Amino acid sequence: MSIGGNVVRTTKELDEEQIIAMFHSGMTSCKIAKLLHVHPYKIAEILKKHNMVYGVERQRRPDEKEIVEAYKSGKGTMDICREFEANKSTVRRILLRNGVELRRRTKNKNSERNPQTAE
Repeated sequence: MSIGGNVVRTTKELDEEQIIAMFHSGMTSCKIAKLLHVHPYKIAEILKKHNMVYGVERQRRPDEKEIVEAYKSGKGTMDICREFEANKSTVRRILLRNGVELRRRTKNKNSERNPQTAE
């Protein structure tokens, strides 16, 4: 069957072993789908059927208690972000949800690096 110049294949016509071999060689499921002229969903279906991990796996959730303790011990939000590999807004949301009063920045970090002299 041909639609708009592209060959459309059903799942039955696809060689699953070929798809798995392509995936193991480092090709993404989207690239495999383009080469075989199928929707990426079909490739994902086959990979899932063979218990293959594809795509980006969700990162573990940061432990809220550890984040709160780190902030209360004096660490800054950006230091916590780096330590827990979390987004700044995620850390801020966790702190607010746990009733932590956020500190305000007292100095501009750039002013410490490049002090200007008064003339």
